[in-house]
Amino acid sequence: MRQAIQPLPFGRGSEGVTGPRPSAIGPEVMSRFLHKCRFFKVAAASWFLLASAGASLAAAPPKFLLITQIEVRPGRGPELSQLEAARSNALAIAKWPTVSIAMKSVTGLTEIWYLTGYDSLEKYDRDQEAVQHNPGLKTEMDQFETRERDLVLSKRDILLVYHDDISYRPDFDWAQFRCLDAIRIHLRQGHHAEYLENRKITVDAHKKGGIDEHLLVYTVVSGAPSASYLVLRPLKSIHQIEVLNEQHDHGGEIFAAGEEARMISLFAASVESEEEEDFCADPSMSYVTKSWAKMNPDFWHGF
Repeated sequence: MRQAIQPLPFGRGSEGVTGPRPSAIGPEVMSRFLHKCRFFKVAAASWFLLASAGASLAAAPPKFLLITQIEVRPGRGPELSQLEAARSNALAIAKWPTVSIAMKSVTGLTEIWYLTGYDSLEKYDRDQEAVQHNPGLKTEMDQFETRERDLVLSKRDILLVYHDDISYRPDFDWAQFRCLDAIRIHLRQGHHAEYLENRKITVDAHKKGGIDEHLLVYTVVSGAPSASYLVLRPLKSIHQIEVLNEQHDHGGEIFAAGEEARMISLFAASVESEEEEDFCADPSMSYVTKSWAKMNPDFWHGF
């Protein structure tokens, strides 16, 4: 449920984002892209590729993020989990070279989010060509998609683009993450400038205070209402939310004179609604490569 915004003195809701930016993606290209996503949602995720088994996974987020958002039909969660685990097993048998991470909701609606990242949409097209050259896997994935329909209430793909200049400490070792704090923000039309200023004040205060968290800001390209944004905070545990909140509550950010009041005012003027949800990764429903799993075997091999 979307809720009306009240000004927040600190913390995650005040993490502003800027308005839409010009894109070279035309409507025809985007239409084809999203059609293909619905056709085969486990396309290769260049975000999660590893250079070697011993490589660090701390890296900048992908330029494009595709979120496949599934709302689970009441009472069908266990069946859907089993189906998605079988899909993951099919990918393992096919020795699919890339990673698909399933996130199950802890708060909010009963949902599953699949995260897939791309450095460019050209790489997505290359993935599709690889799928077409594996007709056996393609047929199997189609069958999973058909079986899934009776288990879900809704399903959609949302394409987002990353904004480095208004994110904070974006590099993160994704093999170590287990949970995700996701904040969906919708701005008032015509108030992007105020939110951008809010964001810059907030990021600056984080830097001065040395807040130990990661904030990745994305804006919607297609698949959700315009002027919609997503702030992602990868976590190693749900408990980390409590620890980070204590930092914010005890003045972890450092503001210049008048900046805190200005930040609150800008947030109230620019934000129409906000919704925050927490998710945790489900290793049995995810598909990870051996290189990925070796970076955190206790978790990714624990199923």
